[in-house]
Amino acid sequence: MKDVEMAIFLGEVIDEAMVNMGLEPNAVQKPLPDQQGTPDAPTVFFERMFDQPYGSPQQRLAYVKEARVFGQTEVQVVLTTIQFSARFKQDPSNIELMTPGDVAAHLFQFISSRYCIAKFRERGLSFFRVTDITNDKFENDYNQFESFPAFMLIICHNRDITFNIPAAESAVEKLLRGV
Repeated sequence: MKDVEMAIFLGEVIDEAMVNMGLEPNAVQKPLPDQQGTPDAPTVFFERMFDQPYGSPQQRLAYVKEARVFGQTEVQVVLTTIQFSARFKQDPSNIELMTPGDVAAHLFQFISSRYCIAKFRERGLSFFRVTDITNDKFENDYNQFESFPAFMLIICHNRDITFNIPAAESAVEKLLRGV
């Protein structure tokens, strides 16, 4: 699966999780250079961190009769790590507001659900595992401390590439002597 296809799918999943929580859907792929400051609405950011090839590529050959070529496809299993994080303005005087930790915890639970795992499988993705659940603190522009909860999701999927190899149209027998 290409990165752009995965980003579109993950954006849809995050938006659905936010609607499920009663929030306006607002999934943002980061980093975006034109994005300044904390968004006013609760926002979930996601970012593809890195890929890790797993094992050796598999090869498949299929003869395409009309084109008179062999299609050689190499399929590589890839583990892609995605970081999800929740962030929005907080008001310490209003204890009834959701925290970014609440949003991140709900997103983790939503993505881990059987319902969502089935959606991943429909797209050819496997839910591998969740790692590194964090809740970093930082000082914002108003000299207040905010939390930045995040977790990593490792997704297993395939990437493939296909080459066309010309087929041999005839063979000539050649005897080798003195070998």
